Amino acid sequence: MEEVYLHPRSCLASVAPEYVVYGDILRTAKRPYMALVTAIEPQWLADCGSSLCRVSDPLTEPAPFYQPDTDQVLAWHDAAYSQHEWPLPRLLLPHPDPNIAAAVFAAALLGGKVLPAMSGLANNLVAPAATAARPELAGLPRVGELVGALQERRVLNGGGLATVWQHEPLFLRQQIALWVQKQQRGVLESLWPQLLQEAAGMQGQGDGAVQHMKHKKQKKASRFR
Repeated sequence: MEEVYLHPRSCLASVAPEYVVYGDILRTAKRPYMALVTAIEPQWLADCGSSLCRVSDPLTEPAPFYQPDTDQVLAWHDAAYSQHEWPLPRLLLPHPDPNIAAAVFAAALLGGKVLPAMSGLANNLVAPAATAARPELAGLPRVGELVGALQERRVLNGGGLATVWQHEPLFLRQQIALWVQKQQRGVLESLWPQLLQEAAGMQGQGDGAVQHMKHKKQKKASRFR
């Protein structure tokens, strides 16, 4: 592997970006210099050079999480580029395991991160919402039934939940009720119409987020042409 350098007259010489791509090499008696140089963000290498980018399995720490802005369950991945295994910053990608994604989404749903109206139950839950995402608690009825219902219907985001609720407006009410103190389950019933209304506004949001991500990748790819 040959070391190459930024030419002192390059407009990038004063900033010395951490990652660049170049189209040619200018060889001088002193040293080889990069030519046709462009500064890039390391994320672009994963987006536009995926055949050369090695991505790890999802990391358990930091834990996967639900991101409201994209309506997706995301996970961090370690990444390296080319046969030289140059390390890249960690990548944040949709979680590939639907079972884990369903559990993380269940915790976010109970915690009011998906539908704000669910926050009205925060003080009436029998256990912290985050426990729905803990795999060692999957044997508890309240955990297993809620996560299992989401897994069975492949409901992994608010948009998916809205689609199911269009045809089955009582989907999950029984499972969520297991998380609510018995004497407070009337609160859930009173909130249910508001939950349905909020979800209706999310329909198609997950698909839109995916299309937005694809569009961003296409824009980044065009910089290399």
